[in-house]
Amino acid sequence: MSARLGLGLAALARPWADVVLTGAATVEQIPSNVAARELAYDNELEEQLRSVSIGSAEYWRARSSFTWN
Repeated sequence: MSARLGLGLAALARPWADVVLTGAATVEQIPSNVAARELAYDNELEEQLRSVSIGSAEYWRARSSFTWN
């Protein structure tokens, strides 16, 4: 989805998100993350993001199974 929008962080467009950790691992990712500030967050985007989200319990269960934990 971020590739389609050309943006890395839709969370920055949320009014309740004062601070978002970008997770940028390369210098090249930073412009994409900054561009997310201009993203219009609407109901359509909300539904698209909801369709790929997982609950926190599922997230932490999966994360705890990684070998580096």
